[in-house]
Amino acid sequence: MSSLRKLRTYAALGCLLLAASPPALARRIKRDDSAPWSGQVPKIVSLTGVGDSQFAAQVNMGVDSAAQSFNLTLSSTIAYTVVAGTNCSSCVTDNANLYNPAKSTTYQTYGSGITNVSLGTGAVAGDSAKEACGLKTSNGTFWNYANQTIIIATGSDSAATPTPFTGGSGIVGLGLTGVPNLADSLLGQQFMLHPNRSTVNVGFALGSDSAQGSNAGQMHVLAPDPNSYQGDISLVNVASVNAGQKPPNLASADWAVPVTQWVFSNGGGGSANSPAAFVAIPEISLPSIYVPATAAPTIYALIANSTQSGVDGNSTVWSVPCSSKFSFSATIGGVSFTATEKDLVLNNGTGCVSAIRSWADPSMGTYIFGSKFLQNAYIVFSASSSGMAASQVGWATRASGGSSNHTGAIVGGVIGGLAGLALLIGGIFMFMRWRKRDRTAPSQKAMTDDRSSWYPASTTVGSPAPHGGYSGLPQTPGTAFSDFSTSPQPGFQPLAPVHMEVERSPGRPA
Repeated sequence: MSSLRKLRTYAALGCLLLAASPPALARRIKRDDSAPWSGQVPKIVSLTGVGDSQFAAQVNMGVDSAAQSFNLTLSSTIAYTVVAGTNCSSCVTDNANLYNPAKSTTYQTYGSGITNVSLGTGAVAGDSAKEACGLKTSNGTFWNYANQTIIIATGSDSAATPTPFTGGSGIVGLGLTGVPNLADSLLGQQFMLHPNRSTVNVGFALGSDSAQGSNAGQMHVLAPDPNSYQGDISLVNVASVNAGQKPPNLASADWAVPVTQWVFSNGGGGSANSPAAFVAIPEISLPSIYVPATAAPTIYALIANSTQSGVDGNSTVWSVPCSSKFSFSATIGGVSFTATEKDLVLNNGTGCVSAIRSWADPSMGTYIFGSKFLQNAYIVFSASSSGMAASQVGWATRASGGSSNHTGAIVGGVIGGLAGLALLIGGIFMFMRWRKRDRTAPSQKAMTDDRSSWYPASTTVGSPAPHGGYSGLPQTPGTAFSDFSTSPQPGFQPLAPVHMEVERSPGRPA
């Protein structure tokens, strides 16, 4: 094998090894081509932490210079989009923006009379309208959806909810029930705008709900964001909830899912678990986990010095030592998710309470999984064009570091690349050693390397040109060397012709 061919072989081997070196820490995401969101590209919406542990997205109502901008909190069990109007300044806090229909060029009246919207605990009333809306995405553009039904709040049930919208101007609901028509909901309207779609999907990678301002997570419209979860998404059919088992602080029982079991551990070896499967409703607008009254004694018996601190509305609040260590896990769709004391021990300024509440009504058996639990999972609301009964909720393990952190993949890529580069350099080094060893002394080369066939029997090399240069260099104007002088240079002596006779090896033809 010639030296050139060997060099090519070593180089090819090095490149092959480099290509075969995988990023050691790269995360592998499995994709299912038959998923309901197949072919859709996620619209990524950055969330803001507002009010009492709630999440908000920026929504524009109207178009162009007439657009009005609002921070609207998100709810998974309210179906309407609700915004406080100019007559409902008491509905908001912190001088949040109020919607003015007179400033919009796309506002349309819709229906007649006052519409009451249940917020679970309390309600708001307002006028129905149609409006062009848009969700602001993380790259600054808007995901626009026209002809959306909105409720312009004019007042609230002051006894129960004197200020229904804390930290924002209203609510964006992701529910499907509680509206006259499916198209009156945000997700249902998408089926009117895109009749060929059988599902509309919204994924959530919630950040810490105590983070006020930005960096409170992301919402992914139309499809899940593959960077936000790992492994497969387990799709679970929604469960039906009897009317008497709808939690009193929710507008509906939308998105209820069957849960295999929960396990509570106190960090000291003590644990308890649910005696049977149950149904839970994921609600991102509430921070706490709500469990039946019968489950609370089992849980809090494992936390030393925990006590009931009172009843807040429809639930019992439990005080716990601020140094408590415990975890609450639940298995949904074959995947287990865990919230720890980092999520569940809340400091209220005078002490600490647990984010695990129990129903004051002993007959209530439905659970609520609030944001303190949901921020430990990647969740997808997959709405069906046939309605809530045919819809599903997807559950997946959160990606390490969250959706915006790709450090593991980057580090893995760097390590893999360096390993491959080291192999390539090693291959070249081995080739150079072989090349050095393969070299022989000049005298030996003269005896062993027969190049006589490269030349004619008698060859004149470098015969002088008329101007004293070499005929081997091009002298015609316009060639690469046309700027050479064509007259003899001072002191230049033409060289005599050099004749080199090459002796042929015996047996070679002349």
